[in-house]
Amino acid sequence: MQKYALLLLSVLFLFPFSTHAEEVNAGFVQGLWYSSETIFEGVPTRIYVALRNNTEHDLTGTVRFTDNGKRIGSQDVSALSGRLVEAWIDWTPGGGEHKISASLSDASLHVIGGGTEQIDITNIIAEDALVIDTDTDKDGVGNTTDTDDDGDTISDIDEKTRGSDPLVKNPTPLTAKEKDTTIETKPEQEEIKSAEETDAPSEEHGLEQYVDEGTADTLLSNATEKVTAAKESLDAYREKRNADLTPKEIEAPKETTLGTYTENATITRSKIETKNSTLSSFVTTIAAVMQKVWTFVLWIASRALAFPALIELAFLISILYFFYRAARSVGRRPN
Repeated sequence: MQKYALLLLSVLFLFPFSTHAEEVNAGFVQGLWYSSETIFEGVPTRIYVALRNNTEHDLTGTVRFTDNGKRIGSQDVSALSGRLVEAWIDWTPGGGEHKISASLSDASLHVIGGGTEQIDITNIIAEDALVIDTDTDKDGVGNTTDTDDDGDTISDIDEKTRGSDPLVKNPTPLTAKEKDTTIETKPEQEEIKSAEETDAPSEEHGLEQYVDEGTADTLLSNATEKVTAAKESLDAYREKRNADLTPKEIEAPKETTLGTYTENATITRSKIETKNSTLSSFVTTIAAVMQKVWTFVLWIASRALAFPALIELAFLISILYFFYRAARSVGRRPN
């Protein structure tokens, strides 16, 4: 008798699960869709999925989202009998290929008057494959098809020809002369640069290359232009000064017919030069040393002006230090 009782309890225990397992008729509809029609790298996007419950009972579960097998997140859902519910998750994609999937897990049927019964669902899944592109200039066109990735009005082809980075915005557009030059320039000629061109500072050497375009960029660009103009002026002065210091040939005095007068003048001049030779030598040495020191100072100044970013950074630090000292001074005063 005990055997029959145990067998009856076992059948009653298993019967509801087998019955509802056959009634399970639920799944995702329309697959996956996204908040943006075009998805770009680094741009937050929302992934949506819709679950329809065609069973005779209410259904609850958890929708889990994955990207290339790595979990993105999950959301709990509750669907009444015959109803459609939606689930979503926010996702910031990286570049390249992605396999997105959504699956239902921890599903349970809620029978009216019969309690809650967990069901095993393995075939409710939605998948999608994406290739995520990058939009550097945020113009809504991916770099794969965009002819000007950084949006600086200079095409990627022209930037590669002139030797600049097509993903970094240039402060100045390509001039008509540069356009003509880039068409005729050969790759071998682009690699040949003189030392003077290499050392010459450009508008991209200031702090404006590290900030986004805007007011700060304009102010820093103006500062860079002023530093560049100061360096050019200093270099012009150095060249003129070096030219003036170059020894020049001294013409020999012309012979005069007054032989006696010339001989007497030569003797007098020799005596004066002999008396003043010590003082003249000392003054000449001091002048030569001062000229070399001044030349070295000009060279140091020229080299420093070749790096506008360092000058601008030092200026900003000095301003911050001034405000720091002022704040400390005000803070120490009695109320």
